[in-house]
Amino acid sequence: MFYNLFMQKTTLYTEDWIGLKTLDDAGKVHYINVSGGHLGISNDDMKKHVVPFLKDQASMADSIRSSYVEVHGPHRKVQF
Repeated sequence: MFYNLFMQKTTLYTEDWIGLKTLDDAGKVHYINVSGGHLGISNDDMKKHVVPFLKDQASMADSIRSSYVEVHGPHRKVQF
C-alpha cells in the first residue's frame, strides 16, 4: 500500500498533529483499498466503509445534544 507508507512518513503523521499516529498506534485506524482516486471513492464504497463510522458519530452527537437540552433547555432564536 504505497499511499499508506507515504502518509506515515509525512510530518502531519510523524508529529501527530491531528492524533492520527496515536490512533494508528492504538490499532484504531482501518486501512482499506478501493478503486478510484483519493477523492474518487464510489458511493457504494462510501456507504460500505465510511457511513457506518458517521452513524456512530451522529448517534453520539444526538446524545450530547439531548444532554445539553436537559441541562440548558432548547436553543432559542434571538430576535433583534
